[in-house]
Amino acid sequence: QAPGSATPSPPSAAPADSNLFAHRRPVHERQCLRWWWCCLREGMLRTDPIVQKYPQYLPTEEEVSLTLELIQRPEHKELKKALTEHIAIAGCLPSSLLRFCWQARQDKKFGAECAEGALGWLARCLAVRVKLNVDSLLDNGPFPEKWMEKYMSAMPISFHRTDKQGHPVMIQRLGNVDLEAFKELWLEGEELQAKAGLAVNAVVLFHIRSMEYLTQVVMGAESRKRGRVVDRMLAVMDLEGVGLKHLNSPLKAFFSAVAQNSTPLFPEILHANLVANVPWIVAKAGWPIAKSFLHPVTQDKFCMLSSSAEFKAKLLELMAPEDIPPYFGGKCTCEECAGGALRGGSLWDFEQSRRRGEAAATLEAAAAAKVVQPPNGNDHSTGTSPMRERRYTPPQSLEITPPRSRGGDTEKAEAPWGAWQLFGCCTLQDHASPSTSPLRLAPIAASPVPKAPLLVGIEDAAAEMPVGGGLLALLQRPLNALLALLVALLLAVLSAAGPTAVKGRAAS
Repeated sequence: QAPGSATPSPPSAAPADSNLFAHRRPVHERQCLRWWWCCLREGMLRTDPIVQKYPQYLPTEEEVSLTLELIQRPEHKELKKALTEHIAIAGCLPSSLLRFCWQARQDKKFGAECAEGALGWLARCLAVRVKLNVDSLLDNGPFPEKWMEKYMSAMPISFHRTDKQGHPVMIQRLGNVDLEAFKELWLEGEELQAKAGLAVNAVVLFHIRSMEYLTQVVMGAESRKRGRVVDRMLAVMDLEGVGLKHLNSPLKAFFSAVAQNSTPLFPEILHANLVANVPWIVAKAGWPIAKSFLHPVTQDKFCMLSSSAEFKAKLLELMAPEDIPPYFGGKCTCEECAGGALRGGSLWDFEQSRRRGEAAATLEAAAAAKVVQPPNGNDHSTGTSPMRERRYTPPQSLEITPPRSRGGDTEKAEAPWGAWQLFGCCTLQDHASPSTSPLRLAPIAASPVPKAPLLVGIEDAAAEMPVGGGLLALLQRPLNALLALLVALLLAVLSAAGPTAVKGRAAS
């Protein structure tokens, strides 16, 4: 849309592909006019009931269009790449740029200045992401084992389902913070910061990682589920038990560092913040005075509730009873609510699944580093000859061939580390010169004992996993696949009769 031109009318029909918001889409699809228009209209900022009461603060469509034009220029190539690959929620550029334009308008910039200001905020976001190495936090964070357990025991937090409008819900019970445990964790975070050369305390960095999980994993999944961009959240903070002792702890430094880094990283993703069990004097006397210094939209976002009755009533207004935890008077029966303690919600499940995936990758690497061969080359005629092991460093390049789907057609995996690559539904074939030839991972064929030496993998472990399913496929049956790989490795090492086909399935 050119500056000053009329607002384009909506398309007569939606594109045939209903999955408009997949996180990674081809460039030509991202540039599709209908897709741009749907993203712009379906972003949650424009339809937020709180923001709609103040339309004068919303960026205009012309300002967003100008920002889209600016980011296409060659000098902003790196900004566009970062926005497309890492920053944009649900992979939608217009709805994400709308949030950066919102930040620019709060700086009293309008029209062309708003577009320039939005790119300035985007550049600030990219600078913080580079400083904190945010792009790799979900996969390769610097945190040691058991770090999340320590964090959750000291700082209770949970990403717990969604409200009636589809906003993911984040719960914090600040009164349940274990101050002694948090102090110890803060000191460990300082040591890790010095050891790993981190820009901030590792405790702060883990919180940033949690927010990255919220925006990229949770909001991305909800966007695909609902067919619209989900880029706002509902925060619930329980202050029961909070006192002066909390102010004389590292919590003050923690929240200060979190606020300083979160503002440029995740602009305008808060729909509302319910603050429960606020002291009566604060809710009725202190807050009315303090909020007069805040932006009108920010004033309406915060809801200070001093009694349990009004807090429960407000929660029932925003959330379904079956999604509200029982400690807030709801009827949720999830595993975390049954346990009675916050442990991260869906973040806990994500972390456990990621660890299982790393364990399988470790076993895969161990299998690649050790090849078992009979003493006489390809001779498999004797079953009692002693085996010898030949070890070598795995080559850098891997030639990967995905297994056949159930229909018999070969598909290419969407993710570079799909489930079929890690969970043993392939064989490791030794080439003539292992020190120079690449390894080749190929599907196990249902045929007689091959002439080439093999380290047999497990076919059944991934028989029911969809090919190329990326992370979702990776997490379907990780325990079964892990056990199957262990059995395969033991049999391959102990067997003296050549390759042994193993078929079996661990109990679910």
